[in-house]
Amino acid sequence: MTGVRHTWLLVSLVSLAGCNNDGLIAVSGKVTWNGDPIERGNISFYPTDPSLRPDAGAIVDGKFQFRASPGEKRVEIFADRPVGKPDKVMNLQRYEQFIPTRYNEQTELRATVSKGSKAFQFDLVAQDDDVKAGSRASARPQ
Repeated sequence: MTGVRHTWLLVSLVSLAGCNNDGLIAVSGKVTWNGDPIERGNISFYPTDPSLRPDAGAIVDGKFQFRASPGEKRVEIFADRPVGKPDKVMNLQRYEQFIPTRYNEQTELRATVSKGSKAFQFDLVAQDDDVKAGSRASARPQ
């Protein structure tokens, strides 16, 4: 009888491991800047209801994937790139945030996450009057 219980418990645990009842939907997509994939950055989906938490993921080589709650979203995209030559003494490279505020802090981007809509393409394009998001220069070890 003990063997049957252990077998039943094992089968139950294995089947539960494949289930995901958190209500989140796997989303993925691509992000380009002036036609080129963004090498690295972050993308966040903010619900229209400010009491709900945002969902976010990393952008790597122009692609992202993460789990998001369903519904209408405000999308913010940030990315940085190296600036100048590395500091040889400190072994640090300076980076600047180069995506304009209309794609992040004052975003115009929207997305609807649903079971039928989970792949997204964001083609960001520079304009003459773009304002960069804050003064986000940082330095990181090489």
